[in-house]
Amino acid sequence: MSPKADDRTATRPKAGSKRTRIRDARVEPTHPIVCVAGGTRAKFEVRDISVSGMSVWSTIPVSRGWLHEFRLTYGQFTVVRQARAIHCKSCDDGRWLIGLEFDKKARRGPTIENLVDLITDETHVPVWS
Repeated sequence: MSPKADDRTATRPKAGSKRTRIRDARVEPTHPIVCVAGGTRAKFEVRDISVSGMSVWSTIPVSRGWLHEFRLTYGQFTVVRQARAIHCKSCDDGRWLIGLEFDKKARRGPTIENLVDLITDETHVPVWS
Protein backbone atom coordinates (compact mmCIF):
# COMPACT_ATOMS: atom_id res chain seq x y z
CA MET A 1 0.00 0.00 0.00
CA SER A 2 1.28 3.46 -0.87
CA PRO A 3 1.81 5.94 1.97
CA LYS A 4 -0.70 8.78 2.11
CA ALA A 5 0.08 12.45 2.71
CA ASP A 6 -1.13 12.16 6.31
CA ASP A 7 1.02 9.05 6.86
CA ARG A 8 4.20 11.02 7.56
CA THR A 9 4.72 9.76 11.09
CA ALA A 10 6.56 6.80 12.49
CA THR A 11 4.59 3.75 13.51
CA ARG A 12 2.84 3.79 16.86
CA PRO A 13 5.00 3.17 19.92
CA LYS A 14 4.51 -0.06 21.83
CA ALA A 15 1.93 -0.09 24.60
CA GLY A 16 3.35 1.45 27.75
CA SER A 17 6.09 3.24 25.82
CA LYS A 18 6.79 6.83 26.81
CA ARG A 19 7.85 7.70 23.26
CA THR A 20 5.61 9.95 21.23
CA ARG A 21 4.91 9.48 17.53
CA ILE A 22 6.65 12.72 16.60
CA ARG A 23 9.11 14.46 18.87
CA ASP A 24 10.34 17.18 16.56
CA ALA A 25 8.91 19.15 13.66
CA ARG A 26 9.75 17.60 10.31
CA VAL A 27 10.64 19.33 7.08
CA GLU A 28 10.29 18.01 3.57
CA PRO A 29 13.23 19.20 1.49
CA THR A 30 12.38 20.74 -1.87
CA HIS A 31 15.94 20.21 -3.08
CA PRO A 32 17.49 16.73 -2.94
CA ILE A 33 19.53 15.56 0.02
CA VAL A 34 22.08 13.00 -1.15
CA CYS A 35 21.81 10.16 1.36
CA VAL A 36 24.41 7.38 1.46
CA ALA A 37 24.60 4.58 4.02
CA GLY A 38 28.21 3.47 4.30
CA GLY A 39 28.91 -0.04 3.07
CA THR A 40 25.62 -0.49 1.18
CA ARG A 41 24.74 -0.17 -2.47
CA ALA A 42 21.13 0.63 -1.67
CA LYS A 43 19.64 3.90 -2.85
CA PHE A 44 18.04 6.15 -0.25
CA GLU A 45 15.87 9.19 -0.92
CA VAL A 46 15.08 11.50 2.01
CA ARG A 47 11.32 11.96 2.35
CA ASP A 48 11.44 14.22 5.43
CA ILE A 49 13.89 15.07 8.19
CA SER A 50 13.92 16.47 11.72
CA VAL A 51 16.62 16.97 14.33
CA SER A 52 15.79 13.53 15.79
CA GLY A 53 15.35 11.44 12.65
CA MET A 54 14.27 11.07 9.05
CA SER A 55 12.14 8.94 6.81
CA VAL A 56 13.63 7.64 3.59
CA TRP A 57 12.52 5.72 0.53
CA SER A 58 14.81 2.75 -0.03
CA THR A 59 15.45 0.09 -2.64
CA ILE A 60 15.98 -2.50 0.12
CA PRO A 61 14.13 -3.46 3.31
CA VAL A 62 15.95 -3.25 6.65
CA SER A 63 15.26 -4.83 10.02
CA ARG A 64 14.04 -2.83 12.98
CA GLY A 65 17.12 -1.82 14.98
CA TRP A 66 19.40 -1.78 11.90
CA LEU A 67 22.16 0.75 12.71
CA HIS A 68 24.18 2.44 10.00
CA GLU A 69 26.26 5.54 9.40
CA PHE A 70 24.65 7.96 6.94
CA ARG A 71 26.31 10.75 4.97
CA LEU A 72 23.76 13.47 4.17
CA THR A 73 24.76 16.11 1.64
CA TYR A 74 22.68 19.19 0.85
CA GLY A 75 24.41 21.41 -1.68
CA GLN A 76 27.89 22.01 -0.28
CA PHE A 77 26.89 21.03 3.28
CA THR A 78 27.61 17.49 4.55
CA VAL A 79 26.86 15.87 7.89
CA VAL A 80 27.61 12.29 8.96
CA ARG A 81 25.52 10.57 11.66
CA GLN A 82 24.50 7.11 12.73
CA ALA A 83 20.81 6.28 12.56
CA ARG A 84 18.76 3.30 13.71
CA ALA A 85 15.73 1.89 11.87
CA ILE A 86 12.52 2.34 13.84
CA HIS A 87 10.18 0.96 11.19
CA CYS A 88 10.21 -0.33 7.62
CA LYS A 89 7.19 -0.95 5.42
CA SER A 90 6.75 -2.00 1.81
CA CYS A 91 4.97 0.22 -0.70
CA ASP A 92 3.08 -0.59 -3.88
CA ASP A 93 5.79 0.89 -6.09
CA GLY A 94 8.38 -1.68 -4.91
CA ARG A 95 10.21 0.71 -2.61
CA TRP A 96 10.44 0.58 1.17
CA LEU A 97 9.61 3.44 3.53
CA ILE A 98 12.04 3.44 6.46
CA GLY A 99 11.84 5.55 9.62
CA LEU A 100 15.27 6.28 11.11
CA GLU A 101 16.24 7.80 14.45
CA PHE A 102 19.56 9.65 14.71
CA ASP A 103 22.09 8.60 17.33
CA LYS A 104 22.21 11.18 20.13
CA LYS A 105 25.97 10.97 20.68
CA ALA A 106 27.65 14.34 20.24
CA ARG A 107 30.12 14.48 17.36
CA ARG A 108 32.47 17.11 16.10
CA GLY A 109 31.64 18.97 12.95
CA PRO A 110 28.33 19.84 11.31
CA THR A 111 25.15 18.73 13.05
CA ILE A 112 21.71 17.56 11.98
CA GLU A 113 20.39 20.77 13.57
CA ASN A 114 22.61 22.76 11.18
CA LEU A 115 21.22 20.77 8.25
CA VAL A 116 17.58 21.28 9.26
CA ASP A 117 18.22 25.02 9.79
CA LEU A 118 19.78 25.25 6.33
CA ILE A 119 16.83 23.48 4.69
CA THR A 120 14.23 25.65 6.40
CA ASP A 121 16.13 28.90 5.83
CA GLU A 122 16.87 28.18 2.18
CA THR A 123 13.51 26.86 0.97
CA HIS A 124 11.00 28.24 3.51
CA VAL A 125 9.39 24.82 3.72
CA PRO A 126 6.34 24.68 5.98
CA VAL A 127 7.00 22.64 9.10
CA TRP A 128 4.41 20.22 10.45
CA SER A 129 4.30 18.55 13.83
